[in-house]
Amino acid sequence: MPKIKTNRVKYPEGWELIEPTLRELDAKMRQAEMDEHDGKRKCEALWPIFKLSHQRSRYVYDLYYRRDEISKELYEFCLDQGYADRSLIAKWKKFREGLNYGPSAQWVQRSGHYALNDSRYVISVLLTLMLFSQLLMMGSLESLLSARYLTLYINSVLCEMQSGYERLCCLRCIQPRDHNYGTTCVCRVPKHLREEKVVECVHCGCQGCASGD
Repeated sequence: MPKIKTNRVKYPEGWELIEPTLRELDAKMRQAEMDEHDGKRKCEALWPIFKLSHQRSRYVYDLYYRRDEISKELYEFCLDQGYADRSLIAKWKKFREGLNYGPSAQWVQRSGHYALNDSRYVISVLLTLMLFSQLLMMGSLESLLSARYLTLYINSVLCEMQSGYERLCCLRCIQPRDHNYGTTCVCRVPKHLREEKVVECVHCGCQGCASGD
């Protein structure tokens, strides 16, 4: 749970813009803890709390990594104060580290030249050329000259193309010791490989968080 707000805490610039959303999610989480659990399994009583915690972490993650709307200082503040799950976000961003784009949106260079032998960089170059040609046909010179626009667009596309833990629901779902036969949770199985059409994670109620679903 987030730490209690006090006057001793120095809040970074931009906090007032995201505080209402975070406070609202905190209130919903407290309400979920107080709700009656009659007729539910013990694990089901925790599902709403897990989902709200996941939603709050995803909100902070998207603001920094995908929408580039908060500073690194504010992002680290949210992690330190418990407004987002640092360990879960570490899994989400793991597939981004090889790209080295991040909010700064800069091209990755190795030894002074682009690493075209890496398929990820080849894809990024192709996407750049495609977007460049489309903007040229539309005559949008201002957008065409904006390197930031180009790289952020490519970054968002590559995020969807990468596979891994970018949609992971909770850490327990990938802990072999918490599952039968030493595997992972059923929600990590892609939809086209499932024997059952509808599944629910015992730990958090997730119905599917495999990459590509």
